[in-house]
Amino acid sequence: MVRRAASEDAPAVHLVRQRAIRESAAGLYEPAGIEAWAAGGSEQAVRRKIAGTAGFVAVVDGDVVGWAALDGAEVDQLYVRPDNGGAGVARRLYEALEAHARGQGLTRLTAVASLRARPVFLSFGFTEVGRARRSFNGHTYEVSDMSRCIRAPAPRSSRPPS
Repeated sequence: MVRRAASEDAPAVHLVRQRAIRESAAGLYEPAGIEAWAAGGSEQAVRRKIAGTAGFVAVVDGDVVGWAALDGAEVDQLYVRPDNGGAGVARRLYEALEAHARGQGLTRLTAVASLRARPVFLSFGFTEVGRARRSFNGHTYEVSDMSRCIRAPAPRSSRPPS
C-alpha cells in the first residue's frame, strides 16, 4: 500500500533512508562517503521534508518499507528498504508521485539520481540529461541529472457519449 506520509512516519522513514544508503549504495561510492550520506539526514529533517513536500510511504504488513518525496517538480527522495528491493515498491512510490504531479498540472519531472538510483529512474522513463559531481555533508558524489515528460490527464467531458 502507498499512502501520503505523515509526521509519525519520520522515525521509520529515517531508518529506511539509512538502510537503503548503507546497504544498497555500498560499493558505488567510497565507504566514508556512504557513511556521510547516510548520516546527513536527521529524523527532524525527515519531519520537515514530510511537512514541506508531497511525501509518500510504502507500507507492507504495517511496516514502512519505502519513502518518496516530490519537491515542486523534483523527485527529491526515493528510498526502499533493501530487503524489499526488486518487489516493485520503488515503482509504486514513483507512480504515486507522478499522479500527484499530474494533479498539480506538472508536465515534466526532474531528479538528481545517485549511481544506485540512476537505473531505477531510467526504468521509469527518465532520461539522463547530464552528469555532475555534487557535494553533500563534506563529500563529493557523482550523480545523474534526470528528466521525464509526463502528460497531464485528459480533461473529462461532461457530455455523455453519443
